[in-house]
Amino acid sequence: MSFLFLPFIAFILFGLLIIGYHFFKKDALFVFAIGCIIASNIYNIGTYPLQVGSFTFGVDSVLYTVFVFCILLAYIDFGKKDAMTITYTAMASTTLTAIINFIALWATSGVIGENITWSLISYIFSVIGTYIAIVIMIKCIEKLKNNYLKIFVGILVASIINSIVYFGLIALVTLSIETNFLGNLLGSYLGKFMTLLFTFIAYSIICTLKKKKTPPQDSLNEKYDLEN
Repeated sequence: MSFLFLPFIAFILFGLLIIGYHFFKKDALFVFAIGCIIASNIYNIGTYPLQVGSFTFGVDSVLYTVFVFCILLAYIDFGKKDAMTITYTAMASTTLTAIINFIALWATSGVIGENITWSLISYIFSVIGTYIAIVIMIKCIEKLKNNYLKIFVGILVASIINSIVYFGLIALVTLSIETNFLGNLLGSYLGKFMTLLFTFIAYSIICTLKKKKTPPQDSLNEKYDLEN
């Protein structure tokens, strides 16, 4: 039953993103990208696990996929420069959140303990993993012509690279791997593949709304002739 929360939150987020993007375009991408990347670090599979049998799911698998989708939308509709601007803004916002979270936990406990330190390190590793993932993702999709293929390849590449960098850095520092690492990883990617289906539906709706909002070329020509 817990797994149903993932498609539910995906439905809500993509519904709001479609509406926001239709009316506010790039501004909506900034809001959703920043909101989702920060939320994915707070409501992650470690702090808010959804246990289904031997698999562990997390809301962060949906949130991170929405973030990557926002970057892809920016790249497809506005270009690489804007996509990277949103990425840098999201990274800076995550870093600021990490600092505030660290100070808040320190002020609450009065001592800088291991959990507080690891919370800060986790944010930093997430920021590093995100930057590397987005840079490599853009390089991988630059020569692709089909936008749906760009979305599929982009989300797949970004997710894999981010996982490798993030968990690789964690393992390198701790010299260990989590007990339920495989179950968490499989659950995370099942959640991301489920969310990937929502990205195709969302992009299809966005394109349809864009066509309806754009007047036919004949109408534009007639308007131009009347004005002249």
